[in-house]
Amino acid sequence: MPDERLRFQEFGFQRLANGRCRAKVVLTWSDGRRFEGASDGVSSQTGELRCCAVAAVNALEQAVSPRLTFELLGVKAVRAFDATVVIVSLSAHAEEATRLVGS
Repeated sequence: MPDERLRFQEFGFQRLANGRCRAKVVLTWSDGRRFEGASDGVSSQTGELRCCAVAAVNALEQAVSPRLTFELLGVKAVRAFDATVVIVSLSAHAEEATRLVGS
């Protein structure tokens, strides 16, 4: 059975001098196909998390296009077991919407 899992390949993040931030996420399939998502946002604690999540969602949409589209509903950093975990809520749209939550 082939490995059909989408892999997190690369992440880049910059805080810009104008109070903004920029994120880049690269996802790959096992056959080497590469999908890059990018986003600009406000440089604040919540703004930076959202910027990174939007970049990841943009890459994800490219990887599964045209079957699914996604809407980022929320992103939050939570402290658990001496580590910070980022939780994301998405709405996946195919023929009908499905809510997804993951970390």
